[in-house]
Amino acid sequence: MMSRNFRNPRVWLPLCGVVAIVLAASIFVILRAGSGSNARAATTLSESTWFTGTQWQTEPRIFRAPTFTLPDQSGRPISLRGLRGKVVLLTFTSSVCKGQCPLIGRAAAAAERMLGPLASRTVLANISVDPEADAPSSVAHFIQTIGWNQYGGYYLSAPRPRLRPIWRAYGIYVPTPRPGKGGDPIHTAALALIDQAGNVRGFFSYPFRAQFIARGARDLLTRRA
Repeated sequence: MMSRNFRNPRVWLPLCGVVAIVLAASIFVILRAGSGSNARAATTLSESTWFTGTQWQTEPRIFRAPTFTLPDQSGRPISLRGLRGKVVLLTFTSSVCKGQCPLIGRAAAAAERMLGPLASRTVLANISVDPEADAPSSVAHFIQTIGWNQYGGYYLSAPRPRLRPIWRAYGIYVPTPRPGKGGDPIHTAALALIDQAGNVRGFFSYPFRAQFIARGARDLLTRRA
């Protein structure tokens, strides 16, 4: 009697469906548990070398930071190679932007303050994304607004043709501005964390929190060689 019923599609088709659902649920639970353990394990740069604004990624993506030499707010040439030995917090903003740019700058400055005495071994640097609008007064106001601390920082700017290959090398999208169009400049809002040897060890896409930047910088500053 049971064998005859089992041959009936009305009996075994629902059973197959139940089995498939149970198997799918089991696989999901196993995969979810595995991904959770990986996320918990990625807590330092030695374990995870690439992270975004809110979480650490487990895939290592270290690469050599594209080099540059640009004048700062005082006209002094600043090269990335000359900053070797320090952790560089590199941002890309405009001195006249009223939206995200001041928030990005404040987050970088706040992260440096969170490092306490270790902050003396870091450098805040910003590459302009709106060089035509940069003026000594706007740059000075921007630096005051974002609150660079006692260690200061470098606001780097140059003519657009000179900056364009640097933007491209860091993956920063900055379209050519339209004549007569006002408002904040369009650009990729991000921060690159560069280690003492000149390697990009983290890339934060805005919005990000200062404590995540500080945690990454602290890992670089306190790790053993």
